[in-house]
Amino acid sequence: MASDSSALDQDEASKPRGPTITSKSKKGKIKVRYNKKGVPVGDGGTKLATFEGLVARTRVKITYETWRHVPADTKEELWEYILMYFLLDPKSREHVLISVGTKWKNFKHYLFKKFIVPFIEDPEANILNRPKMYPYFKKDD
Repeated sequence: MASDSSALDQDEASKPRGPTITSKSKKGKIKVRYNKKGVPVGDGGTKLATFEGLVARTRVKITYETWRHVPADTKEELWEYILMYFLLDPKSREHVLISVGTKWKNFKHYLFKKFIVPFIEDPEANILNRPKMYPYFKKDD
């Protein structure tokens, strides 16, 4: 039996971790504490930062040129979505959206470096296929 278990562990260890698709607290909304400068701190702050990355990757199209081009109503929807999972001070709205924007920009840069740059010199390469690790991307994206 031990060999079956170790074989399973080796197989699981060889697979890279895919992107996080969902993140939801089963205990209700997560309360976020702030330091004197208004920066989220503690466990709630860490969970918020992680969730902001999830929101940036999954809920904002990568086809916008910059964060400034993301419509205001989309940003408002992001704020409302985050409020579904976190108890936040309304004053932190701007900080949260700036953080989501930064994470979105970093994600776009990662995609460019990983999926575009390696194929620039190879005209036969098909860079238009969406990455399998991001199933929420549409073909047009």
